[in-house]
Amino acid sequence: MAGFSSLRGVIFPESFPPYMTAHPTAALLLEPIELLLASTVLFAVDALAEQLRVGKGRRISLCIVATVIAWPTVAIWGHAEVCLALTFAIYALIAALNGKWNACGWLFGFALLMQPLVVMMLPLVVAMSPTGQRVMVALRAIVLSAVLAGVAFTSDAADTYRSLVQQPTPPLINHATPWVSLAPRVTNPFSGGSSYTSLTYRAGKFVQDNVHAKAQAVILVSGGAGRAVEVILAALVGLYVWRRPQPPGRLIWLAAALLGMRCMFEAVMVPYYLGPPLLLALAIASYQGGKRFWAACVIALEITVFAYHNLSPWAWWLPVVVGMAAVLALGYPERNRTGPEPPLASEPGDTAEVPAEELSEREPASTKGDELRPREFIG
Repeated sequence: MAGFSSLRGVIFPESFPPYMTAHPTAALLLEPIELLLASTVLFAVDALAEQLRVGKGRRISLCIVATVIAWPTVAIWGHAEVCLALTFAIYALIAALNGKWNACGWLFGFALLMQPLVVMMLPLVVAMSPTGQRVMVALRAIVLSAVLAGVAFTSDAADTYRSLVQQPTPPLINHATPWVSLAPRVTNPFSGGSSYTSLTYRAGKFVQDNVHAKAQAVILVSGGAGRAVEVILAALVGLYVWRRPQPPGRLIWLAAALLGMRCMFEAVMVPYYLGPPLLLALAIASYQGGKRFWAACVIALEITVFAYHNLSPWAWWLPVVVGMAAVLALGYPERNRTGPEPPLASEPGDTAEVPAEELSEREPASTKGDELRPREFIG
């Protein structure tokens, strides 16, 4: 967004190196668009809860809590793509649970295109797919990102490698975790100072001033090392699911746990990193009893607020990890006491049939919001 764009005669300037404006107003145009894009995650979370046959009352509560958790990601940090990536990933999971593997692959591909954080779920999605579909699901999921990454490497291989592989991040600006002591140092290309152009609106026009600033030495560490550990663990989870197929509720929980690993192994954290795993964990927690769901909501809101406090690495990281683990534990799906869950649909249109005599033995579940008892659903 370097430069300016005009809309009906009104100019919306935006700061972008080397052009720095004293009073950027592009947020007046960008913020509503970002909020609109990020709001799609509420529809996705609600659709997943509906797939789990959660009552309407609890789904409304889930959407309210999800709004509070997702709001800082967009309103404070401006990362609507994080919510949009989770939206596509959730709809990919729903498509997989319904045996729509073509849609699942493409939806996950769009999720990966929006934000690579969902790559942790890719081994799980591939492992969920039936024999004969796994290769195509994987190809559909990665082809768009592979093409665009290839274009970037062709035009600027050094910077692309730095961004995708080394992934430099400043521990002094964001929240350093205990893993930062093991993270490799990365050279900061801007440590020697920088020149930029200051644009100021005076006397009815923009005035340009050249400014040279002596930059402070900002230490950068590689985030790629810790994320490599996360990818390996995600691959092991995918291998486990491939060897031992899991019921649908357990698969969704595993997807939330894989996203939550980012909070456990990152050298440097940013508060909005907590959003995606918490939203998915709350969706599966809504499938459990009312006490477990509300306990998960309270803990999720507490660690969301806590993440904005500046503390030492251990004092900040440990409560965040414990809180995330508690939310995941509260959402862990137990098998139905009256019988096993139906198998995952393996082809489009497939449904798992439950014997009539087994249905007659089951106790009907309540349909009232928070009193809805956990029950199985047909993928």
